[in-house]
Amino acid sequence: MLGIFGGSNTKPYFRTRSKERDRQSDAVSVGLISQAIEQALAAACAESEGLRRRLDDITARAAVTNGNGDDEYLTREGADVHLLDMLDEQMRAAEARLDQIEANVRHFQFLQDELLRRFPATRS
Repeated sequence: MLGIFGGSNTKPYFRTRSKERDRQSDAVSVGLISQAIEQALAAACAESEGLRRRLDDITARAAVTNGNGDDEYLTREGADVHLLDMLDEQMRAAEARLDQIEANVRHFQFLQDELLRRFPATRS
């Protein structure tokens, strides 16, 4: 009959890794999560910057189309009215997206802070 150590063989059936190897494995796992958060932050910031530039462009085009006369809206052609309506809709959509990106960035930063708080040994 074999005992828990394999009878005459004194080597155990089960061995654990060293604490250092466990620490390294944990650091790799936390590092992967940290990298994913950093990539999400970078992507969100890049999207925000690009969208902000396009929004500035749309705003400038709308200002030119809108004109600067007090009663210019009275004589505006139908095509210009349609263009202004379209630009207004795009500007609202862009601003809503920018708000969502800003919220996402705050959430990603929270996750990053929380990860560092829960795994302080992984600070670089």
